[in-house]
Amino acid sequence: MSWDVSVQRFSREYDSVEDIPESERCVPIGSQAAVRALVSQFFPGTDWSEPSWGIFESANGLIEFNMGKGEPNTGFMMHVRASPAVVRPIIEMCRSQHWQALDCSSGGFLEKSTNAENGLEQWGGYRDQLFGVGMHDMPAAFTSGGAMQVIDHEPGGWFLVQDGEKLFLDVNCSHGAVSYDFVMELNDRERSGYAMEGRTFIAALAEKVQSSAPGVRGSPSPYGHRHLQGNVRVKLDECTIAWIKEQRGVS
Repeated sequence: MSWDVSVQRFSREYDSVEDIPESERCVPIGSQAAVRALVSQFFPGTDWSEPSWGIFESANGLIEFNMGKGEPNTGFMMHVRASPAVVRPIIEMCRSQHWQALDCSSGGFLEKSTNAENGLEQWGGYRDQLFGVGMHDMPAAFTSGGAMQVIDHEPGGWFLVQDGEKLFLDVNCSHGAVSYDFVMELNDRERSGYAMEGRTFIAALAEKVQSSAPGVRGSPSPYGHRHLQGNVRVKLDECTIAWIKEQRGVS
């Protein structure tokens, strides 16, 4: 569970999404290396151990940068779990490059908003409502993922998480400059497929989920109705973040 911001550049700057004509397309924002370097100027210390998935941590919280792997970079997604203090550097970064930062919760561009922090504040309120605590007040047993554990993953692609007898697949779906996480529990047929084929089956299943565009409005994806939200989703996010930090030696 995160506050998501999609960053891209168009042929010109727009005041709102409604102003963008159907013929408009995102334009390249630079090579992957150049974009990573630019992000690091505004978010120093970002961990690029996995070049397509950067992680920035500070006293204000955590930001994940989903950069994709294509060259050149045509846009990236920011998954934010932090205080509103991170909004200003996001805006400054985008303005310096004539990028536009779309708040996926409100549908507005941050750099054009008079209250850019509002979307993040609303996300924080929803998160706290679910648990009755703030991000920094969660008990260690919960923030470390509890009984959940990552048992396999594809960098920038998917996580396979086990919780007792249950298996969850967290797929990073990407369609152009827009990306999002799609989480579902494996059913009996999928569990059998995994038991027989292992990682090969999960990789193929993740590709089917991605290709079906389950998060796109109006999509006929057969997986769309299986998207998990609420408590399970938040716990799974905490589990994968803790796993990534452990793999990278981040305390």
